[in-house]
Amino acid sequence: MQTDSDHLNTALDAFDCGAYDLAEQILEDSLADVEERFGGDLPLAEHLWVLGTTLDLNRRHARAEALLRRGAAIFEERLGSRSPSFASCIATLASVLVWRSKLEEGERLLQRALAIHRAAGRPSDDVVDALNSLGWLYCHQR
Repeated sequence: MQTDSDHLNTALDAFDCGAYDLAEQILEDSLADVEERFGGDLPLAEHLWVLGTTLDLNRRHARAEALLRRGAAIFEERLGSRSPSFASCIATLASVLVWRSKLEEGERLLQRALAIHRAAGRPSDDVVDALNSLGWLYCHQR
């Protein structure tokens, strides 16, 4: 029997190879098991985050938004509102919101993610990603 870690690693391997449909299928197929085994705990939040990111890349933005909101809520509840994992999840959610023309909420979440990453002294990649996403959002506002 595969563990959630096995499913997640297999999906991430597919994701890294650009096989987003395969990653999505692996994550969707194992979601019910992860929900049953971990309830509202961090392995579920991580699973939701990766699945939401994959759905975003596959342009399934409505489902991605719902899953990323669930994942972000778990990260925030378990790790706190200043957690880098929470910040990364809401940054991904914000990108989905921009695609769905929810620009104000997307901007608010990106600003929040950027502030969390800066306050946590996160590696520059996290800050650069948040700034890049904000620039992309501002281009969409025109």
